[in-house]
Amino acid sequence: MIEARIHFFGPIRGLVKKKEQRVVLEEGATVRRLLDELGRANGAEFRRYLVLEGATVNPALVVFLNGESLDEILNLDAPLPSGPRVDVMLASPILGG
Repeated sequence: MIEARIHFFGPIRGLVKKKEQRVVLEEGATVRRLLDELGRANGAEFRRYLVLEGATVNPALVVFLNGESLDEILNLDAPLPSGPRVDVMLASPILGG
């Protein structure tokens, strides 16, 4: 089993009304499976924000798995990192000007 610990930041925290959530998945679960489970657990508004389209998530969403950007992984069907716990950060990018 894989225990994913998800940390929510920015507007996403406001949507889910919590700072952290734990999800337990079967060994070999993919990034897509984790995001699907988060969508089911956190309601329609969160699912609309997540927007899984093909192999991508909402470009306004920043996702890190154990410190590695999902942009670098480039594949939602990649298995989650092995180990007893996966740290996931979901946040909106910081825009400046």
